[in-house]
Amino acid sequence: MGDKTRRQFINGTLAAGGTLAAAQIVDRLAAAAPSIAGSAQAGTLVPENDPGAAQPAWRELIDFLHGADMTFLDQARGQFDEYETAYGYRSLIHMLMNAVNMHMEDSPDWPEFVQLDTPNAPFLGGNPDTRYLYAPIRGGRRYRISGHRGDEAYMSFTTHRGDRGSGFRQRFDDNINHHAIKTDADGRFEVILSAEREGENWLHTSPDAAVVLGRTYVLNRNRDRPATFTIEPMDPEPPPPRLTREQVAARLRLTLGLVKEQASYAVPRPPAASNMLNTVTRQAYRFKIGQESADWATPDNTYTEGRFFLDPTQALLLEGTVVPCDYWGIQIWNPFLASPDYRYHKVSINKAEAKLGPKGEFRVAIAQEDPKVPGLDWISTAGERQGTFYIRWLMAQAEPPNVTPKLVKITDLRG
Repeated sequence: MGDKTRRQFINGTLAAGGTLAAAQIVDRLAAAAPSIAGSAQAGTLVPENDPGAAQPAWRELIDFLHGADMTFLDQARGQFDEYETAYGYRSLIHMLMNAVNMHMEDSPDWPEFVQLDTPNAPFLGGNPDTRYLYAPIRGGRRYRISGHRGDEAYMSFTTHRGDRGSGFRQRFDDNINHHAIKTDADGRFEVILSAEREGENWLHTSPDAAVVLGRTYVLNRNRDRPATFTIEPMDPEPPPPRLTREQVAARLRLTLGLVKEQASYAVPRPPAASNMLNTVTRQAYRFKIGQESADWATPDNTYTEGRFFLDPTQALLLEGTVVPCDYWGIQIWNPFLASPDYRYHKVSINKAEAKLGPKGEFRVAIAQEDPKVPGLDWISTAGERQGTFYIRWLMAQAEPPNVTPKLVKITDLRG
């Protein structure tokens, strides 16, 4: 933009008293565009307006988002009705919101915990009873987590090593939960993250440590207070400087990398074969330190999962046993690994809510409407016709027996 064009634009804006509507500003920018383009082609772009490395990174992100809806419009990724397709667009925005929180405004030099998987931005199979808090870290540095226990049934911190911008290319580094964390009489605690053992509560960090994830599970979301905690560097550098174009470019690429990875492979979930619908696809399994951490799971959990596909007359009956554990629960996700809105629908159940038998037996029906059968618990599909059911036993004291699924008519349940 030449000096004359710039003055005309600025003077026009000031003349409007600083109250130009967005449309007027866009019109002025559009009118000035030929001058901007001509100056750029002539090589007269002023140095202070040089985008440097940030522009190509920004455009890579925009270019991916431009065609990202093909990750669910392609029928090879699944068959989706109008509501599911609509959610596909929401899912892309939710992934972007979480990725921005994780990578654009957080730094391993001065980390802060940011909450993932909120009701307004579900993300990667979160649980309504759980708070997930993410912070970037760097191997070779020391950090202190300071906190105060609440009423949670479970609390843990897990370090992950590997590629910070990926949920698939990380491994479990270390893990500590509330059973091992020592607190004072008021429930306050500190956990040290470092390469060498330090302090009462310690988490090991490898040279390629990338992430620490804190999580708390409650049994009553309306009553229980979850633990609160913060993270700080123990050997702080000077206050964070202003970001360079190269640093912004790196953060944009981390953001893009996570969204692209998840949208390309995990969200929506790959379609299940017809004979795997309304079945348990994986009976009790768990992760170990050193293994791939599969989108920041916890090694303290025993998981069981399956797929459902139901019409309004059907229910999927799940039967099994709650072995002694800190937390047990069943929830559903839509095809995009998101919990339906639990603020308005009963889309999960935990061991404090279920009608368990004398030996921990459970009978839970997943259905669009409540069968209203005595002794039978119900999880609403919240209008979803297909998705995933997911079962967790946290800190199980015994191996959970296999869960038995059965597709039934709601009228048959009612007898």
